[in-house]
Amino acid sequence: MKTKLPLLSFLAATGCLSGWWFAGFTAPVGNHRANIDPGIPSAERFVLSSRDTALLPATTRPAQDWRGSKNVPSDVAGLIEKASLLLDSPDALLALSGRIELAETLASIAASDPATAMALSARLPADDRASAILDHLMIAMIKSHGNQAAEMVAKSANPARRHELLQHLMGALAVHDPQAAFAMGEEYGLFRDASGLHRLFLSWGESDPLAAADAIQSLSLSGQRQESSIALAAAWAKKDPEAALAWAEKLKPSSLRQRCEVAAFEQYALTDPTAALSVALKGSPLQVAEYLSTLFGTWSRTDPASAAAAARDLPEGRQRDQALAALGAAVAGKDPALAASLLDEIRPGPQAHALAASMAAEWAEIDAPATLRWIETLSESLREKALESSLARLANNAPELAAEFAERATATPALADQIGFIAAALAAKDPDAAMEWAGRFESETTATQIRQATLLAWSGKDPVAALRAAIELESKDRDSLVTQVAAQWAAVDPKATLEWARTVEGDLGIATRGKALEALAMQDVESARNEIESIMKESAGDPALTQPVPHTLHPLTEGTATIVREMSATDPRAATEWARSLPEGSIRREVLSRQYTDWATFDPEAAVQYAESELEGWDRDWTLVSAMFRQSESAGTYEEALDLAPRIQDPVERARAVRLLRNSMVAPENWRQQLLSRGFTPEEIDAAGD
Repeated sequence: MKTKLPLLSFLAATGCLSGWWFAGFTAPVGNHRANIDPGIPSAERFVLSSRDTALLPATTRPAQDWRGSKNVPSDVAGLIEKASLLLDSPDALLALSGRIELAETLASIAASDPATAMALSARLPADDRASAILDHLMIAMIKSHGNQAAEMVAKSANPARRHELLQHLMGALAVHDPQAAFAMGEEYGLFRDASGLHRLFLSWGESDPLAAADAIQSLSLSGQRQESSIALAAAWAKKDPEAALAWAEKLKPSSLRQRCEVAAFEQYALTDPTAALSVALKGSPLQVAEYLSTLFGTWSRTDPASAAAAARDLPEGRQRDQALAALGAAVAGKDPALAASLLDEIRPGPQAHALAASMAAEWAEIDAPATLRWIETLSESLREKALESSLARLANNAPELAAEFAERATATPALADQIGFIAAALAAKDPDAAMEWAGRFESETTATQIRQATLLAWSGKDPVAALRAAIELESKDRDSLVTQVAAQWAAVDPKATLEWARTVEGDLGIATRGKALEALAMQDVESARNEIESIMKESAGDPALTQPVPHTLHPLTEGTATIVREMSATDPRAATEWARSLPEGSIRREVLSRQYTDWATFDPEAAVQYAESELEGWDRDWTLVSAMFRQSESAGTYEEALDLAPRIQDPVERARAVRLLRNSMVAPENWRQQLLSRGFTPEEIDAAGD
């Protein structure tokens, strides 16, 4: 896409002054064509894009005595009435003939009453239909009022449309006098957006590129210089592409140089692709890759057969591979057979891999069965790259076919990475079939991956059915899958998940209640707190598990910790008191250790004060050590950590304090003497270990 941007910008900017009028000649507009004054140069004529005219129905209108802008009627009031009628008629602006008539009418009014013409133009829609009309109006202003046109527009135009009209006036002036147009742009601040600059330098670049290049250097903003340089490169390349490329190669920074080279080279490819190919092959390795991509992307649109012949005629090697790959990527959507044949001619390596991936990704959206059949014909390395880029899309378009392919395909990392996408896509249509599909794989890892993707996709539509299916599994991954599905449901509806979890017995019921509590605490901490109190009251502490786990891994620990963390955000003292009120057990100890640490980290002074007044034993010392850790990490508070250390009583925690003070990045060289002076013994310090 990157290499197409300069051409799109080029066409958009030049269309207003050089392409649209041709559509007026070819569209069915009655007798209007015969009334166009042949003396007006084509560049000055009002123009409309062919893509607009192709779909616009012709409108029928009573025969009128309609004259061109060269023969302005004396009855200006009649012209104003005609323009008003056209502006009030939606059909008039939809039809090409209506826009031509309105453009000429406004131009005729502008000759004798520019203020009224400006007022009428303000009623035009703010879209592409108005652009060409405004171009024609501004050309008429220049012809009728010369150097005074800019001042008239600035004073008379509607404030909301003034900048737009001045932009069009600058573009019209640039055709004949780009220096004056540039001065006008600076005077009226027309360079603050890209469209005016692009339009100006497209015209200037064709008439006097060297002067245009000098003018660009006077622009104050880098963004202005960039947009102008790109337009200049494209325009200059129309007449002298090699000179344009030579100029672009000297630009800095490299990002600007690259964009200008592409803009110039794209124009070169349009005018003389054979010569452009010779130039492309002489560039640096990076330039060659960029130029070939641009060249064959453009050439494929004008003459793909000649482009293919030119690429195939290159000597075998890296540049030939790059050319074939660039052309293959360009024609993949239009001519799959040609693209496939080009891929066959590229040597194994990065270019072939990139093209296979690009083709597979594009074709997967168009014809999934044919794409899968084609992928099966590729070599192993190409097949893997094609799968990496396309299997998820193939799964979305044809999940059953993708699943069948995955069953018989050789196992590769690409297939393993994408198999979950197939399962999710299959589950969206038939979750039972997706679960059954998992059982066809001998690899337990693959089967688990499929079940996980299926159940999570299923849960999005029917979490209860997904959980029921997960519970009925006989595989060793059952409990893990159930809790994952419960966690996903809980993120959306924690209370419903909690109600369901209460119906599940044993360790699995506790685990799913824990997942629901984690989510519920984020939405309704009071309800979550009541739930955990009820659970722990029933069990007089930690709910018993058939398979004991470390206290940090109890299924209810994370949910309880989330409750405390949410409470602590507004009142850390109340959160600590609630955690201390829980029955003794592993959950209480783990939650309190986290709370003491968090409180001491964010507000060490308050945490220490609470610990020394309300806590004792392990709770007190853990909090003090946590506060000391925070203080020991800053040179400004290291002294406070030294003063706090002697107040720690438990030998294990005192040893931890010694290690923190010794290992701190800001510890002074005499840290040992500092501890000794505060009552630590040499034996304590030496026994603390690393």
